[in-house]
Amino acid sequence: MSCVQISNILSVSEALGSMKFPYIYPDPESRRLRGAFAQDSGLGSEYILAGCGADELIDLIMRCVLGPGDKIVDCPPTFTMYEFDAAVNGALVVKGIITGSDMITCVGILLFHSIISDEVLLKILDLPILVVLDEAYIEFSGIESRMQWVKKHENLIVLRTFSKRAGMYKFGPNIKRLVCFIMKLNG
Repeated sequence: MSCVQISNILSVSEALGSMKFPYIYPDPESRRLRGAFAQDSGLGSEYILAGCGADELIDLIMRCVLGPGDKIVDCPPTFTMYEFDAAVNGALVVKGIITGSDMITCVGILLFHSIISDEVLLKILDLPILVVLDEAYIEFSGIESRMQWVKKHENLIVLRTFSKRAGMYKFGPNIKRLVCFIMKLNG
């Protein structure tokens, strides 16, 4: 073991030893994190749910609202986890664009990527269905976020992914070694 590895182990051990309650799980409601996201987004923290990535939030949404035989309409491009989690919950997945209101009446969840127009989204939000708007890559699209819309539309969930927005460059100066290591692996 090198001196650097021993030094890192000692640093971690020292940091863990200085924790007041190392055996207690972090706040399961992620209050500080949600507060920071609230400040950044301009939404109240009561509108924000933090998860371990979009996968977890999608899973939780599906488990809360879908049952066997329910349907979702998946309007690509969307994340493959929507289809996967729908299947796990016994729901049927209809791929494509909504063209008739008769189809919408039997839908449990309607999924869209952020490329949907405001006009069409507003019409859909008038329907008695849950709408999930995936804004994972919105910062790179030139499209304005609809996050603030959740205040007016109770049937709207806007999913954002912090990792896409912030990336590793926000993690501090010690990340340089990790980036260097990852680049060597990629090669």
